[in-house]
Amino acid sequence: MDPVDPNYFLLTQFSFWDMAMIYLVTTTVILPLHEYAHFAVYYKYLKPSKVTFGFSLRYFSMPVFFIKVPFYKVLKGKKRNELVLAGVKFQVAIWFLLTLFTVMYPSKFLLGLIIVNLGLIITNLLPFLKLDGYWYLSNLLGVEDYMAYFKAMFLKKKKFRLDVCLLGLINFGMIILSIISFLADIMRYFV
Repeated sequence: MDPVDPNYFLLTQFSFWDMAMIYLVTTTVILPLHEYAHFAVYYKYLKPSKVTFGFSLRYFSMPVFFIKVPFYKVLKGKKRNELVLAGVKFQVAIWFLLTLFTVMYPSKFLLGLIIVNLGLIITNLLPFLKLDGYWYLSNLLGVEDYMAYFKAMFLKKKKFRLDVCLLGLINFGMIILSIISFLADIMRYFV
């Protein structure tokens, strides 16, 4: 068996039009379906009369789609985890289907969608930057929001926890790196 060239999986191999279409499908189909999966679980348990879907720029550098779940705190344990992981689970299903289609009908475009979707799944599972992995980890730690707890510890409103302290410091580092990376990209673009 021949070794696979790692460059085969780099997005730099795709044309501008391939990337534009991958971006379009990702932002108009995959990410809204991710958010819809959160909504479906939220609706299953709470039946809200009104729900807000939106788009924002987080930390001045990261565009995100979101669904507001104002009664998230009402859910506990497995129900909360189900809500938090619903979007990622749906993206894994999309990844699986895209992989099947790519095996049956090899396509550079589908390969690009697989790569980008997998990157989004991994990014979403990071326990930082208030993405899905962040909320899942907060639930595992037994706190509503580990950064809120982190800040409250330093204001002496909450008991000191080493795990939350370390995660909070790493999270601040990730936010700073995200902003620096964004600014560096802007500088490269204009210089």
